[in-house]
Amino acid sequence: MAKRSTVDFAADREFEDEVLRIARLVYPDAEGGATKVSGQERDGVLVGRDVAVAIEATRSRRVEKIEKDARKLAQVVSSLSRAHPAKAIKGFCVTAEEPTADQRACVKRFGGDLVSIISLVQLRKQLFDAMEYLAARDQYSFGSARDLRSNDFHIQGEPVPMELLERPDLTATWGTTRITNSLIEGRTVVITGEFGVGKSVSLLQVYRQLASSFRKDATRAVPIHINLRDHRGQDDPVEALHRHARLIGFRQPDDLVRGWRSGQAILIMDGFDEITYPGWAGRVATLSDVRRANVALVRKFLAQTPSAGGVLLAGRAHFFDNDAELHRALGIPPGYVSLSASDFTPEQVEKFLAMNHLNVTIPDWLPRRPLLLGHLALAGALGNDPHDDQMSPAAGWNALLDRVAAREAEMEVGVDGRSIRRILERAATRARRTTSGRGPLRFDDLTAAFRDACGYEPDEGTRVVLDRLPGLGVAPGTEQTPDLPREFVDAEYADVARAGDIFEFVQSPYAETLKSEDLYGWVTLLGDVGLEVVAQRMSDSGLGKQSLGAALDVAVAKHPDSGLVVDLLRLLSREEADLGKRSPHVANFILPSLTLAGGDLTGTVIEDSIVENLEVTIGGSDWERMPVFRSVHFEEVEGVVGTSELRAENFVECTFGMFQDGAATASEILDLGLSDDAKVVLILLKKLYRQRGSGRKDSAMRRGGLSEPQRMIVPAMLNRLLAEGMVTKAKSGGTTLWLPVAASRTRAHEVLSAPMTTDDALLK
Repeated sequence: MAKRSTVDFAADREFEDEVLRIARLVYPDAEGGATKVSGQERDGVLVGRDVAVAIEATRSRRVEKIEKDARKLAQVVSSLSRAHPAKAIKGFCVTAEEPTADQRACVKRFGGDLVSIISLVQLRKQLFDAMEYLAARDQYSFGSARDLRSNDFHIQGEPVPMELLERPDLTATWGTTRITNSLIEGRTVVITGEFGVGKSVSLLQVYRQLASSFRKDATRAVPIHINLRDHRGQDDPVEALHRHARLIGFRQPDDLVRGWRSGQAILIMDGFDEITYPGWAGRVATLSDVRRANVALVRKFLAQTPSAGGVLLAGRAHFFDNDAELHRALGIPPGYVSLSASDFTPEQVEKFLAMNHLNVTIPDWLPRRPLLLGHLALAGALGNDPHDDQMSPAAGWNALLDRVAAREAEMEVGVDGRSIRRILERAATRARRTTSGRGPLRFDDLTAAFRDACGYEPDEGTRVVLDRLPGLGVAPGTEQTPDLPREFVDAEYADVARAGDIFEFVQSPYAETLKSEDLYGWVTLLGDVGLEVVAQRMSDSGLGKQSLGAALDVAVAKHPDSGLVVDLLRLLSREEADLGKRSPHVANFILPSLTLAGGDLTGTVIEDSIVENLEVTIGGSDWERMPVFRSVHFEEVEGVVGTSELRAENFVECTFGMFQDGAATASEILDLGLSDDAKVVLILLKKLYRQRGSGRKDSAMRRGGLSEPQRMIVPAMLNRLLAEGMVTKAKSGGTTLWLPVAASRTRAHEVLSAPMTTDDALLK
């Protein structure tokens, strides 16, 4: 007979210990363990108040071994019956695998009616029916993870795998398989990231991997996935597990608790930023105390989870002021893994689009955040034909903000999506007083924005909305201050949000929703995207150009010298609208852009200011209706080749930086020894890929020193670029826009850098 190895004996001992550990959990009031009966060693005898249990554990598949164990159990059961006549007596022969028919027959023959043969899986089932739990759990939502097309929590197929970066260095990449393996080893993993980067989807993928592994081998750990948003006001893990069981329809909540305490479960908790503990007002000193009270449930879960059980936790990066507060408030054990979720890579964008059957070219303005990308797909911003008109940046961003706010309202704290959008818009207006235009914003600012949008002060139930406003993060450089200020994490996102108050004023200039103190001290004016969003919302609401003149009249009368006046003037000029009864006077502002496209601006004066970009689309007698600029510096000018094309009466003591379409730029291309087709292609690429903004109006594509014959071939060359995937088209208020394509940026720059030596087909 072959001699058994030391490894076999060690595995046998480990199996016996696990069987005895589970048995003690199944019979919690019973005491005992391995013992000797009639001079022979028995794997386990447990005696409780109402029951006495004898156990033999074996990994062997041999019938002879089962026969031997059955005889032992029969003797022990008989002895226990005599010693404890008032107790229920049970004998279990526990196998590592499902018992065979021969093994069952052997136990029946030699063990009698009081001895049963079961697998370890069946013994565990007496503690916690994990299969039933997984079946119930699959029928309930997993955080904010949703199928893009149906908006259902049943996500069809596998989502695009996320690339999570290990903090603090952000160099090592983790996938969900590596996370799963770390959890099986009993480690704690924390995933943080901004809204919409796919944290819930990543947790769902880990859950699916663990559940699949358990279904194949029930000796493995079972995942318990909890949406923390379901547990506001709770700080007791047992109560939380009972509520979780009721929500998903699991019939044995006590068994779920026992399964968690047994160490055979891996705990997944989604959304530590989505829970609120009531009663904090007036009893805490700082916001960090509030956040610590809010996450008491998470902290107790981590403290009470057995060391063998892994824990996966996720929430928004900006919820805590810094890593030290996160570690302290959650009570995370040493040696945990900290991962950061980020935007899609270009490769992930391609996979995402392919999985959703979208064959599109991606414009530069399109955000790479999975949630935003998905919302744009749902909103129709991404068509199936790259030659079709795409959604304009303004329409896309406007739809995005609506969808992000609506998603946030799903938290069900009594604040609807419209109100959340208004909170973001008011916060963005307050951020105008900062040089970045993104913040920092202190909690008082956010509270005031909430009050303005909702009409009442935030309470303990609604305050969580401010803690996790989508698109706001901790302001850099304030790490050493208590209750860290927040700021908008994306400049264009902030620009879209700050457009809200301007649109509201145009729509209802006499409503006085904006207070005077909110309108002065603006350092940051609307950017191009913000101006486009106001125009888009006006078009969607049926507001004509005359609304701009009427709104500007009210602004000049009630709020002279305010940033509101400047933004309305820029918008009016951009949309070729006419002034109302009043001509504004603007001084001491930095205008990021100004477009002179038409309309009647007679009497307007802009002085002692800086215009970062001036776009000119007029000429001749149109200048008589344009503003007068005094002591204004223009950093860049588009649409004219030099001061000779500017009317001197409109530019008094002004200075100029660079003319984008001047001799130093456009003429260099036009002087090349290339065909007119190639020259026009280069001019178009320069306008789209090397100049300000994310797109160009169709009329602007024909300017820039081109001769009349060259202007005539611009449409054909745009179609060539469209066919090559270098541009996309969009409509904004009836105007055609041409947009660059992110994936073609490298190609465009290579062509522009070496037009005479490139063999790119664009210039053939």
